[in-house]
Order: sequence, then structure tokens, then C-alpha cells
Amino acid sequence: MPLAGIVLSIILATSSGPTQPATGAHPRPAATFPPHGSAYVTSLPASASAWLDGTYIGSTPVYIDDLLPGRHSVTLSSAGWQPQTVTFDVAVGRIAPVSIVMARSSGQQGPKGQGMLAFAGIPPGSRVYVDGTLLPPPAEARSETAGYHIVTLQPGNRGAIRSTRVVDVFPNTTTTVSFAGTSANAPPDAADILEPIDSVVPLGDVVIAGNDVIIHYRDVEVECAIGERAYTINGKQQTLSISPALVAGKVYLPQSLLARFAGK
Repeated sequence: MPLAGIVLSIILATSSGPTQPATGAHPRPAATFPPHGSAYVTSLPASASAWLDGTYIGSTPVYIDDLLPGRHSVTLSSAGWQPQTVTFDVAVGRIAPVSIVMARSSGQQGPKGQGMLAFAGIPPGSRVYVDGTLLPPPAEARSETAGYHIVTLQPGNRGAIRSTRVVDVFPNTTTTVSFAGTSANAPPDAADILEPIDSVVPLGDVVIAGNDVIIHYRDVEVECAIGERAYTINGKQQTLSISPALVAGKVYLPQSLLARFAGK
């Protein structure tokens, strides 16, 4: 066959074969992230080491972003304080606030003795509660056992919102709680008062397992958790006005819940 015929045959054979698309001819779709939420973790005391779902995330206060929706757990630890774990729920596009009051470790219950608790900025006609007990008006400086206490202010004007503080009283020292500038537009969870559980329910009827609190008293069964507002009463799920707290190893519950055990 002449040379020109051979060259023409090669060109025809090549052009008639299958065509392979060039690599990368079709762009890949951009990466997408699943819907997520966030959480903001604070603690008393601050600067506690925090682990989210078993992974270290830093010291409190700490903000965590890109959390998948659903239930998560955060564990805090600090020298001289009991490690504490709290579960919380994350919703898409929301920041879940997680506030934890830690208890001192056994054998390290903090300084012993008495200190003075004083008050400032109390509006006229207001009522002051310490650990759920109403103080005789006017609220004056008083001696308290050294350690943490819960102080609540109920303004006298109708419709005003209560303000609740956790206060650390030191021995041989006057600790002043100032309510100056307290806003009347406080969050709804300030409308209740935390009170020690043993002021109404005998401790023999209370089971504490980690953060879970189970109470069987006077035909009433309650299951709740420290730092969480969701709870069940006689098998029905409801929501507390303010989260239960663990202060200095003592469980505090909202008065509105304790009233159910008292038959009110």
C-alpha cells in the first residue's frame, strides 16, 4: 500500500475510536455542612476544664460551635472540686446555655467557720430569701456558715421579677450582695426560688445518681437532673421554671416543685 494510504488509514482508525472525557471536565459539587447549633458553657468556679462528649474543649467559659442537633454531654473538672457531668440538647441555629455550679471535693469542703452576709441596693418593700428562707424585713447583715448560699430578691412592686444569686461566704469576712441596677426584665427562670430539697423532703426519700435526682415522697414520684429544666412527675413530662442546682453538695429545687410534695 502506498505511504499516503497507510497514513490515511491510521487517521481514520484513531478518529473512529471511543472518546474519553478529560479528567476534571465536570466540577465536583461544593462541600456542604449538616445543620448545626452551638453551646455556651459557664461554671462556678470559672476556669474549670471542660470535655464535650469525651473530647477536651478548653476552660470555662467556653463557646462550642458546629454541634450536631441532639443530646450532648459536658464534663467539668477542677482541682478541689467534684467532677460533674451535665447533658443538654442542641437545636439547629440555637445556642444552648449550659451553667454548672460545682461542689467541693470530699475532705475539701472549703473554709469552716462563720462569715457575715450583707445586702445593698434593696428596693423598699422588697423581700429577701437566703436558701429559700424569708428574712425578717428589713434585711440586715447576718451571720452565715462559710460556703455557698442562694440569695433571692423579690421586689415589692407588682409583676416584678425575682433575682437569684449564688453567693460564696468566707469565714471572718463580710460578703455583700448588691442588687443595685437589678432589671425588672429578668429572664422567666428568675421567677422562682431555689430551696434546699431537705427543707421539704426527707433525704431518705431522695436518690442522687450523678446529676440525676429521683424522689419518692407522699405518693409523688419526680425524676429531674441538675442543670436541666425538663423533668417528670408521676410519669408525665413537664418543664421547671428554673433548673435544679447542686451547691456545696446540697441539692436545691424550685419552691414551685417542692410545694407539690408539701401538698400545696
